[in-house]
Amino acid sequence: MEEPTSVVESEPETPKPWEHLPGEPNKWHGRFTFYRLLGPGRSLYAAYVEDLARRGAGRREKQGVPQSWRDAAKQWDWPGRALAWDDNQRQKQEQEWEQRRADLRKQEWDAAQGILKKVEQMLAFPIALVIRKPGGEDGSGGVTEVHPARWTIADIARLLEAASKVGRLSVGMETDRGELTINNKPVEEMTDEELAVIAARGRPSSKPGDIPGPSGSGAPEPTASAQ
Repeated sequence: MEEPTSVVESEPETPKPWEHLPGEPNKWHGRFTFYRLLGPGRSLYAAYVEDLARRGAGRREKQGVPQSWRDAAKQWDWPGRALAWDDNQRQKQEQEWEQRRADLRKQEWDAAQGILKKVEQMLAFPIALVIRKPGGEDGSGGVTEVHPARWTIADIARLLEAASKVGRLSVGMETDRGELTINNKPVEEMTDEELAVIAARGRPSSKPGDIPGPSGSGAPEPTASAQ
Protein backbone atom coordinates (compact mmCIF):
# COMPACT_ATOMS: atom_id res chain seq x y z
CA MET A 1 0.00 0.00 0.00
CA GLU A 2 1.40 3.33 -1.03
CA GLU A 3 2.00 5.89 1.64
CA PRO A 4 0.11 9.15 1.19
CA THR A 5 2.25 11.97 -0.06
CA SER A 6 2.28 15.24 1.76
CA VAL A 7 1.96 18.49 -0.12
CA VAL A 8 4.23 21.25 1.10
CA GLU A 9 2.62 24.60 0.56
CA SER A 10 5.01 27.38 -0.31
CA GLU A 11 4.83 30.49 1.75
CA PRO A 12 3.46 33.54 -0.06
CA GLU A 13 6.13 35.91 -1.22
CA THR A 14 6.57 39.07 0.79
CA PRO A 15 5.53 42.01 -1.39
CA LYS A 16 8.15 44.54 -2.23
CA PRO A 17 7.85 47.80 -0.26
CA TRP A 18 6.34 49.72 -3.18
CA GLU A 19 3.80 47.02 -4.04
CA HIS A 20 0.29 46.71 -2.68
CA LEU A 21 0.70 45.82 0.98
CA PRO A 22 -1.68 43.53 2.87
CA GLY A 23 -4.52 45.56 4.32
CA GLU A 24 -3.66 48.69 2.36
CA PRO A 25 -6.84 50.17 0.86
CA ASN A 26 -6.86 50.29 -2.94
CA LYS A 27 -7.63 54.00 -2.90
CA TRP A 28 -4.59 54.85 -0.81
CA HIS A 29 -2.29 52.52 -2.70
CA GLY A 30 -3.31 54.26 -5.92
CA ARG A 31 -2.54 57.62 -4.38
CA PHE A 32 0.77 56.32 -3.09
CA THR A 33 1.56 55.25 -6.67
CA PHE A 34 1.10 58.86 -7.81
CA TYR A 35 3.44 59.93 -5.03
CA ARG A 36 6.03 57.24 -5.86
CA LEU A 37 6.15 57.96 -9.59
CA LEU A 38 6.88 61.64 -9.02
CA GLY A 39 10.53 60.68 -8.53
CA PRO A 40 13.14 61.75 -5.96
CA GLY A 41 11.78 65.33 -5.88
CA ARG A 42 8.31 64.13 -4.91
CA SER A 43 6.10 65.77 -2.31
CA LEU A 44 2.80 64.92 -0.69
CA TYR A 45 1.26 68.11 -2.04
CA ALA A 46 2.31 67.33 -5.64
CA ALA A 47 0.75 63.87 -5.34
CA TYR A 48 -2.44 65.41 -3.98
CA VAL A 49 -2.64 67.86 -6.89
CA GLU A 50 -2.04 64.99 -9.32
CA ASP A 51 -4.91 63.07 -7.78
CA LEU A 52 -7.20 66.10 -8.06
CA ALA A 53 -6.33 66.50 -11.75
CA ARG A 54 -6.98 62.82 -12.38
CA ARG A 55 -10.44 63.10 -10.84
CA GLY A 56 -11.13 66.37 -12.67
CA ALA A 57 -11.58 68.22 -9.41
CA GLY A 58 -9.35 71.11 -10.41
CA ARG A 59 -6.51 72.64 -8.45
CA ARG A 60 -7.20 74.22 -5.12
CA GLU A 61 -4.47 76.78 -4.77
CA LYS A 62 -5.11 77.82 -1.19
CA GLN A 63 -5.98 74.44 0.19
CA GLY A 64 -3.20 72.34 1.66
CA VAL A 65 -2.89 68.58 1.87
CA PRO A 66 -5.87 67.08 3.71
CA GLN A 67 -5.20 65.42 7.04
CA SER A 68 -6.43 62.10 5.65
CA TRP A 69 -3.54 62.15 3.17
CA ARG A 70 -1.06 62.92 5.90
CA ASP A 71 -2.38 60.11 8.07
CA ALA A 72 -2.29 57.57 5.20
CA ALA A 73 1.24 58.60 4.20
CA LYS A 74 2.42 58.09 7.77
CA GLN A 75 0.49 54.85 8.37
CA TRP A 76 1.72 53.22 5.15
CA ASP A 77 5.19 54.75 5.21
CA TRP A 78 5.05 56.45 1.83
CA PRO A 79 8.49 58.12 2.12
CA GLY A 80 10.30 54.89 3.06
CA ARG A 81 8.58 52.84 0.38
CA ALA A 82 9.25 55.49 -2.25
CA LEU A 83 12.94 55.55 -1.31
CA ALA A 84 13.05 51.76 -1.68
CA TRP A 85 11.61 52.19 -5.16
CA ASP A 86 14.24 54.82 -6.02
CA ASP A 87 17.03 52.49 -4.88
CA ASN A 88 15.60 49.63 -6.93
CA GLN A 89 15.42 51.77 -10.06
CA ARG A 90 18.95 53.03 -9.49
CA GLN A 91 20.26 49.47 -9.20
CA LYS A 92 18.47 48.46 -12.39
CA GLN A 93 19.99 51.36 -14.26
CA GLU A 94 23.47 50.49 -12.97
CA GLN A 95 23.01 46.87 -14.09
CA GLU A 96 21.79 47.99 -17.51
CA TRP A 97 24.76 50.30 -18.00
CA GLU A 98 27.18 47.64 -16.78
CA GLN A 99 25.74 45.28 -19.39
CA ARG A 100 26.12 47.99 -22.05
CA ARG A 101 29.77 48.45 -21.03
CA ALA A 102 30.33 44.69 -21.21
CA ASP A 103 28.73 44.56 -24.67
CA LEU A 104 30.92 47.45 -25.82
CA ARG A 105 34.07 45.74 -24.50
CA LYS A 106 33.14 42.59 -26.42
CA GLN A 107 32.55 44.58 -29.61
CA GLU A 108 35.95 46.24 -29.21
CA TRP A 109 37.62 42.87 -28.57
CA ASP A 110 35.95 41.32 -31.63
CA ALA A 111 37.05 44.31 -33.72
CA ALA A 112 40.66 43.86 -32.56
CA GLN A 113 40.55 40.17 -33.44
CA GLY A 114 39.12 41.05 -36.84
CA ILE A 115 42.05 43.38 -37.51
CA LEU A 116 44.54 40.69 -36.47
CA LYS A 117 42.84 38.16 -38.74
CA LYS A 118 43.11 40.59 -41.64
CA VAL A 119 46.82 41.03 -40.91
CA GLU A 120 47.30 37.26 -40.95
CA GLN A 121 45.59 37.11 -44.34
CA MET A 122 47.79 39.90 -45.66
CA LEU A 123 50.95 38.08 -44.53
CA ALA A 124 49.81 34.70 -45.85
CA PHE A 125 48.69 35.97 -49.25
CA PRO A 126 48.73 39.48 -50.66
CA ILE A 127 45.27 40.97 -50.73
CA ALA A 128 44.16 41.18 -54.33
CA LEU A 129 41.22 42.07 -56.50
CA VAL A 130 40.25 38.98 -58.50
CA ILE A 131 38.28 39.49 -61.71
CA ARG A 132 36.99 36.48 -63.60
CA LYS A 133 36.02 37.06 -67.21
CA PRO A 134 33.78 34.38 -68.74
CA GLY A 135 34.83 32.58 -71.91
CA GLY A 136 32.69 31.00 -74.59
CA GLU A 137 29.32 29.40 -74.21
CA ASP A 138 30.91 26.07 -73.31
CA GLY A 139 32.76 27.75 -70.44
CA SER A 140 36.19 27.43 -72.00
CA GLY A 141 38.59 30.25 -72.59
CA GLY A 142 37.78 32.13 -69.40
CA VAL A 143 40.33 34.54 -67.98
CA THR A 144 41.08 35.30 -64.35
CA GLU A 145 42.86 38.56 -63.61
CA VAL A 146 44.53 39.13 -60.25
CA HIS A 147 45.31 42.73 -59.33
CA PRO A 148 47.45 43.02 -56.17
CA ALA A 149 46.18 45.50 -53.64
CA ARG A 150 48.26 48.57 -52.93
CA TRP A 151 49.49 48.05 -49.40
CA THR A 152 52.89 47.90 -47.78
CA ILE A 153 54.34 46.13 -44.78
CA ALA A 154 54.15 49.47 -42.99
CA ASP A 155 50.38 49.26 -43.39
CA ILE A 156 50.50 45.95 -41.50
CA ALA A 157 52.46 47.58 -38.70
CA ARG A 158 49.81 50.29 -38.39
CA LEU A 159 47.03 47.68 -38.37
CA LEU A 160 48.82 45.76 -35.63
CA GLU A 161 49.13 48.93 -33.59
CA ALA A 162 45.41 49.63 -34.03
CA ALA A 163 44.52 46.05 -33.06
CA SER A 164 46.71 46.31 -29.98
CA LYS A 165 45.13 49.55 -28.82
CA VAL A 166 41.55 48.41 -29.42
CA GLY A 167 42.19 45.03 -27.83
CA ARG A 168 43.87 46.48 -24.75
CA LEU A 169 41.12 49.08 -24.42
CA SER A 170 38.48 46.34 -24.46
CA VAL A 171 40.04 44.63 -21.43
CA GLY A 172 40.77 47.82 -19.49
CA MET A 173 44.53 47.89 -20.08
CA GLU A 174 46.68 50.92 -20.82
CA THR A 175 46.75 51.73 -24.52
CA ASP A 176 49.76 54.07 -24.44
CA ARG A 177 52.66 51.64 -24.31
CA GLY A 178 55.26 53.98 -25.75
CA GLU A 179 57.17 53.33 -28.96
CA LEU A 180 56.95 49.93 -30.66
CA THR A 181 60.44 48.68 -31.53
CA ILE A 182 62.01 45.56 -33.06
CA ASN A 183 65.68 44.92 -32.34
CA ASN A 184 65.81 48.35 -30.64
CA LYS A 185 64.66 50.10 -33.81
CA PRO A 186 61.27 51.90 -33.99
CA VAL A 187 58.89 50.17 -36.36
CA GLU A 188 57.88 53.48 -37.96
CA GLU A 189 61.52 54.10 -38.97
CA MET A 190 61.97 50.70 -40.64
CA THR A 191 61.85 50.31 -44.39
CA ASP A 192 59.43 48.03 -46.19
CA GLU A 193 62.33 45.70 -46.99
CA GLU A 194 63.25 45.35 -43.31
CA LEU A 195 59.66 44.74 -42.31
CA ALA A 196 59.25 42.20 -45.13
CA VAL A 197 62.22 40.22 -43.81
CA ILE A 198 60.75 40.26 -40.30
CA ALA A 199 57.36 39.17 -41.65
CA ALA A 200 59.01 36.32 -43.56
CA ARG A 201 60.71 35.15 -40.37
CA GLY A 202 57.36 34.97 -38.64
CA ARG A 203 55.73 32.75 -41.26
CA PRO A 204 55.74 29.03 -40.43
CA SER A 205 57.47 27.06 -43.17
CA SER A 206 59.42 23.85 -43.60
CA LYS A 207 61.09 24.79 -46.87
CA PRO A 208 64.90 24.67 -46.93
CA GLY A 209 66.49 28.05 -47.08
CA ASP A 210 63.81 29.95 -45.19
CA ILE A 211 65.17 32.70 -43.02
CA PRO A 212 64.96 31.65 -39.34
CA GLY A 213 64.36 34.12 -36.57
CA PRO A 214 66.78 34.62 -33.68
CA SER A 215 65.28 31.64 -31.88
CA GLY A 216 65.50 29.46 -35.00
CA SER A 217 61.86 29.60 -36.09
CA GLY A 218 60.23 32.92 -35.32
CA ALA A 219 60.50 36.61 -35.81
CA PRO A 220 62.23 38.89 -33.33
CA GLU A 221 60.01 39.89 -30.45
CA PRO A 222 58.61 43.42 -30.72
CA THR A 223 59.16 45.52 -27.65
CA ALA A 224 57.62 48.72 -26.36
CA SER A 225 59.96 51.39 -25.06
CA ALA A 226 58.89 54.44 -23.08
CA GLN A 227 59.12 57.72 -24.86
